[in-house]
Amino acid sequence: MKKRKILIATCSILVVLAVVIGIVLWRNVDVKAKYADANAKILGEFTAKTASELLNEEKENICYSPASLISALIMSAELTDEEAAQEICKAFDVKDVDELEEVYSQMLDKIQVSEKTELNLGNSLWVDANIIKDSDTQIISNCQEKLGCEIFERNGINGREINSWVSKLTNGMINEVVDGNVDSPVILANALYFKSNWADSFKDVKDDAFYLEDGETIEVPYIRCKEETMRYVEDKDYTMVKVSLEDGDMYFVLPTKNKSLSEVITEKNLNEFMALSTNDKMDRGVVTISIPNFEYDYDSGNEIESVIKKYGINKVFDVEQWLIGDCTELDTVKIGQKTSVAVDKNGIEAAAATKVEVAYIGKEKEKEEELVITFDRPFMYILMKEGVPLFIGTVYNPAE
Repeated sequence: MKKRKILIATCSILVVLAVVIGIVLWRNVDVKAKYADANAKILGEFTAKTASELLNEEKENICYSPASLISALIMSAELTDEEAAQEICKAFDVKDVDELEEVYSQMLDKIQVSEKTELNLGNSLWVDANIIKDSDTQIISNCQEKLGCEIFERNGINGREINSWVSKLTNGMINEVVDGNVDSPVILANALYFKSNWADSFKDVKDDAFYLEDGETIEVPYIRCKEETMRYVEDKDYTMVKVSLEDGDMYFVLPTKNKSLSEVITEKNLNEFMALSTNDKMDRGVVTISIPNFEYDYDSGNEIESVIKKYGINKVFDVEQWLIGDCTELDTVKIGQKTSVAVDKNGIEAAAATKVEVAYIGKEKEKEEELVITFDRPFMYILMKEGVPLFIGTVYNPAE
């Protein structure tokens, strides 16, 4: 884990439970939230099913970027044969690649940022010029025109050049997404960076206790936003609080004391969280919220491949499905994601990079109730921008 002194609070990883002071009415709420629109539903349901698997892989700090993975998979659909492309479409519950392109176009429209926020989202296709066929010209053109993909044709791909491209787009938060000595003739890369201040001020407070899942207690620094009017939902199993950024929103989810974080991270609950974040059908009240500072990096390893395979995306891992280049001597396709997130009293800074590597084997006005809540045990967070899930994560130990 690398530690970086950043002014801004983070994106992936999630937050811990609450100590409720004063009289708070806990309700057994069956939210059954509706998505605001069809595109939000497509993105939200894909996020819910993948995140419910990824965030429960290990009881550790995990940060996942749905938006980055979605971008990489849509690029893959453009470059693979019909069978592989249709599996990707099915995973998103759309009928064809044209509809996938529309999903991506609407996603980009929603995450346009204001002057107060930094957001970079970039796609790139790196191809060894020695394997390009005449028929590849239109495929490459489609990827460039429809997905805004930067095209890099090289006489041999240099992994250090790809990593430099990623580092630049992520403001140095992620410096390596592929092996610097990579020997793969086709690589897709997506890079995502987000930085924003809180809309309302958080202040430093003294160190206080954080209760780990194994029963151990540690002292960590907390930030507090006092008695601001916020949106929130109280359920018998969790409390979710919406904290506004200058452009975007963070949702912090704390399990009730009788529930573990893993019990709350279900596909059903995640769909509720995603839908609520798009339609804003949440209670409004005066909320005092305390959150521990946290900052960490995460490498998905092979987990992200296992999850997308579970939801029916298998053919993309078959090199014979790739249309671009002469792939007859290739053996394997690798998909991976790295993320980095930091949250403090000023705001959040987060980055993600996702690669798809076609490689040789071995390469790699309502009544306002009052709520006081402290995320002093494992919790989760969701960073949303106009209904687009940029980052989602868990925080089991804010000190790691």
